[in-house]
Order: sequence, then structure tokens, then C-alpha cells
Amino acid sequence: MTDLQQLRHQINAVDDELIALLAKRKALSHQVGQHKLANQLTIRDIPREESLLATLVEKAHQQNLSPRYVSELFRLIIEDSVRMQQRQFSQHQSHVPQETSPIKVAFLGNKGSYSNIAVSRYFESVSQEVIEIGCPTFRMIFNQVEQRHADYALLPLVNTSSGSINEVYDLLQQTSLSIIGELTIPVDHGILVKDHTELSQIHTLYGHPQPFAQSSQFLSQFPHLKFEYVDSSSTAMQLVADSDDATIAAIGSETGGKMYGLRSIESNIANQQENYTRFIAVARSPIEVPQAVPAKTTFIMSTGQHPGALADALQVFASRKINMTRLESRPVQGNPWQELFYVDVMANVESAPMQEVLSELTRITRFIKVLGCYPVADVHSAKIPAPVLASQPVNAIVDKPSVISRGLDAPLSSLVHKPEPTRISVGDCHIGGGDFVVFAGPDTLEDPQRFAQCVEMAVDHGAQVIHGACFKSSSNPYDYQGPGLAGLDWFNKATQSFKVPVMTEVTHLEHLRQIASQVDILQIGATNMQNYPLLKAAGNTTRPIVLERGSVASLDEWLKAADYLLSQGNQQIILCERGIRSADHQTRSIIDLSAIALLRERTHLPILLNPCDGVTNAEDIAPLALAARKLGVDGIMLNIHPDPLHAKVAPHQTLNFEQYVHLMNQLF
Repeated sequence: MTDLQQLRHQINAVDDELIALLAKRKALSHQVGQHKLANQLTIRDIPREESLLATLVEKAHQQNLSPRYVSELFRLIIEDSVRMQQRQFSQHQSHVPQETSPIKVAFLGNKGSYSNIAVSRYFESVSQEVIEIGCPTFRMIFNQVEQRHADYALLPLVNTSSGSINEVYDLLQQTSLSIIGELTIPVDHGILVKDHTELSQIHTLYGHPQPFAQSSQFLSQFPHLKFEYVDSSSTAMQLVADSDDATIAAIGSETGGKMYGLRSIESNIANQQENYTRFIAVARSPIEVPQAVPAKTTFIMSTGQHPGALADALQVFASRKINMTRLESRPVQGNPWQELFYVDVMANVESAPMQEVLSELTRITRFIKVLGCYPVADVHSAKIPAPVLASQPVNAIVDKPSVISRGLDAPLSSLVHKPEPTRISVGDCHIGGGDFVVFAGPDTLEDPQRFAQCVEMAVDHGAQVIHGACFKSSSNPYDYQGPGLAGLDWFNKATQSFKVPVMTEVTHLEHLRQIASQVDILQIGATNMQNYPLLKAAGNTTRPIVLERGSVASLDEWLKAADYLLSQGNQQIILCERGIRSADHQTRSIIDLSAIALLRERTHLPILLNPCDGVTNAEDIAPLALAARKLGVDGIMLNIHPDPLHAKVAPHQTLNFEQYVHLMNQLF
């Protein structure tokens, strides 16, 4: 046996041990679930999960392992344990013995469709045989369950890119079926071909209307393509697989394409990089969700036609502190100009607050019907607290909405307009309202490898947002000015495994739409603070916006620029102080720390500080950052680089990895 074979044999033995240990841990977790059931304890214990992850990060460093690697592994383990315990509670609540007969599930399309993939994932933990029933229409799917030809159905309800599937919403008005579950799956559209066809050879593209709509920006680059709509992605794939025509292709998932012998020549072509579809599971009878299991309730209601009717209904939720996660309106079929509202709330229908809500709504609405109560599908393990990551040592250097009127004689950015602080949420990251957030990354993207190093180091040591410029504004036309739009792909590849928000600067109006579709936060740099056409257009996006202060701008001018953004409808504006021009040639600019205190007296908007632009030596960044932290800023923005002195942009205003980790330890 060679040395390599011996090493692989040892790895196989370790893998066997890992599988056995995972099985042992799962059995223990099952016993924990039984204890919680017997003692009427809740399933989730977030402080316990946070403490566990913090301990594991410490142990990971002792074993020279990346905290990201370890935390991601245990995130999956914790989420699996939570789901298993949810099933324990649900099975106990139903008082019905486990069935052994096959279950029949209806879905849209045939094998390889996204609905088919959803069926496989939703029922992957059941012990019975699953018989899949593909259907060409949504109406037929409902019929299969209503007429007892199928036990369940999986139906797509909403996509993060193209929005709601209106036909499904409309059919829910008419059906007697109940929603019993939900599932969210990632959608990765690709161009699927047979044999070795290249993109330039394709003349006709087959697909369901939804993937076409969700990939419109990519497809617009190929005006010669003819689009042929079919009833599902699986039908499109079957057409291509059965044809010998090398000029046709299908749009669908790479996973589905493999079932038909197709290969993907373009992947991840959706307008939004984070593209997901939410599915619902329906059955003939509702289920009862235990109070210990996080639950969601979906219902429809019709309000009166008088002014404030919808507001009165929504106030009922607020008064009971019930969180509404979705509100969707659809026409009442057969009644022109009347609307039904579909409502999702984070509450168990049997809970006292929800029963009070339903009772009150019966008095003030014209119609109300509960469509189902079911366990919340998205189980998220606790996050590792930023101070835990920051304290770790370095192991290795590695269409437009209408414009909003002020309504009062006060700017939208002022405390008169809104007395309470604005808190902006981007995924699990919260900016403002008492949280402290660190943005970290290179000043400007140089190459994918170095950027990936920066991302890993930033996230592993507590940064909550990644930043980097694709376009760099410079007064010197010969300076490096970034990779351009190609840098957006670098963001996607370097951050996809971290699930961390990303930010980049918008410098050109014509790039705004494409950048906004691929990053989480937009940055308006100091040189564009008073670029009013850009501000108006950015204010029409749904992305949070970081607005830097111009180098010669007063606080009044800065806040008026913020009002340009706010007046267009976007209320997710963050101010960033980066320094004002100095009369002393020995300093680049002066970091105006006094502006932080003055802004607190005038605006509800979150405030960031970028200490990097105001120094001529990277060693001066830390004192400014620590001072800003003491003054109560909502976050700071740091430039980091594996080798700052060889950085193409701002070498003396950038921290090396060791300096960054040391500063993070001080900040937290």
C-alpha cells in the first residue's frame, strides 16, 4: 500500500468515526426533545446556542481550525436538531400513529422541475414511500388533492426575484384545502443544452414564464434569442433532451438538467443573486401545531371600502404585538374593484393573542378565513456574537414609486419628522438603534484571490458587512480605478458561503440598476453626495444606502442630500463621515468627530465613521475608530488588505490583517 493509499485509508476511518458520532449526537438530541416534551419546555434556547457556538470557536482556534468552518458545520447540526425536535412535538400533538402506507404528492411539471426538487426536500425525512404525481397546471394540482387522488400538494407561492405566483393565490380563494407546511429552496437558473452546444449557437430557448421573468436582465443581452413558453421547466428540459436540434436550449436548474442528460453552459443567471422560491404544502385537513414549535398562520380577509379600513385591521396585529411577515392583495373573483388580502403572521392560530386578533377582525372586516397554521420552515441557528469573533487571535494571514411628501415643515431626516432612531436590517445584520456594526474589506477590488482572502479574514474576526469598490473615483486619470462590473461576480463567489451582506459604491447612473440587483447595500461616495440625478434614482431602489459626506459639505448640505434619497421613498439611509478637506497640506482630511454628536441632535438616521480616509498612516486608524466607538457611532468602515503597501489604492490608509484583528479585539 502506498503512502497516499495509507493516508486515504486513515481519512476513510476518520469519516466513519464522524458519521458514528453524528448519529450518537442525533440520538442524544432526540432524548433532549423527549425531555422538553415531558417538561413542557420550548424547543429553542438561543442563549444556549450562542454559548455553544462561542465555546466551539474557542476550541476551533486551539485546533488551528477556521471559526467560519466550525460554526457553519455546527449551524447545520443545530438546525437539523431543531427540525427533528419540531417533528417530535408535532407527532406527539397529533396523537396519531405513524403511517406506513405510501403517500402521494402532486406538484407542477415532471421530474427535474423546481417543484419536483421541492417535493424531494420537503418529504426527505419521512419513512414512507413517496409517490410523485406531476401535473401540467396549478388547477389540476388542487384537484388531485381535493378529489383524493393525492394526499398532499407542493405549490410555489412567491419568488424573491419575480414576486408572487398570482394563480396560486387566486386558487387558494376557492379551495377547501389547508396549508400544513412551507419550504424555501434556492433557485439557480441556468442555460441547459444537449451535447456540446455553445451559447452562440442557440436560437430558441424553452422554459416556464417564471424563470424567464426572473432572468430577464441576463437574457436581454441576447436579443436574437426566441423564447418559447411551456408549462414547466421539466417540459422544457424534456423537449431539448428529445431533440437533435443543436440550436435549442432550456432554462432551468442544473440539478434537474442532469436528470435529462443535459449540461449547464451558463449558471446563476437570475436577476438577483439571492434567488429563492417559497413553496407551501397543502392537504385536505389542517394540522395542530404545538405551542412550543414556532408557527406561522396564513389567512385571507376582505376589509370595508371606507378610508382607513386596512389600517384599522393592521392595527389589530400591532396592538397584540404579532409580527406580520407578508401582506398580498388580489382581486375578489367576480367582484370588480374589490380586494382580498392574504396575510402571513408569526403566530400559532391557537394562541391567545391570535385568537383575540381573529375575534376582533370578525367585527371589523367583511370576510375572513384561516388557510392554515403550520411550523415555520426557516430554522436559523444562533449567530456567533461579534465580540467573540473579534477577540480571536490571528491563525493565518489569509419601476419608480411615487415621491413622498414631507407632510410637515420638517425634513424627512430630522428628529422632528421621526423622533425614534432608524434601525435598518439587512439579513441578520442590524444597523442603528443601539447596534454596532463593522464594515470591512479592501478599499478597491484588485483581483478575486486577494478579495477572497479579505472576505474570509473580515468575517472570521467579526465584520458584519463586506465592502469594496468596483469603480473607484480618482482625481488622477492614471490611477487604478477598479475592475468595473466584473467585480460583482467576485462579490458573489467570495461571499456566497458566508451569507454576509455586501456593499459597493455606485458612481454611474447607468450602472445603478445592475449593481442594485446584485449587492445588499449601495454606497454613494463623497464625490457624488450632491449628484442629485444619482440620488433620486438611488432613492427609488429598495436597497439600504450609505451616503458619504462630501469633502467640503456642511452638515446642512449633507442632510439635504439625505433628504433627496428619503423623499423618493427609500427610508433606509445611513450617513457616513469620512473627513472634510483640511487647510493643512500635511493631512489628507480632517475626521470631524464633532459631527457625530451634532448629528445625534438633528437626525434619526444611523451614523457610520470611515476613519481610513482621514489618515496618512494606517497606524492612526485605530485611535480614530476607538474614539468614534466611544462617541456612539452605529458602525465603522475599515479598509483591509493582505499586503497594504502593495495595494493599488490607498496603501497608507489600509490595515494589514494583523492590525485589523488587533483593532477588532479593542473595539469589542
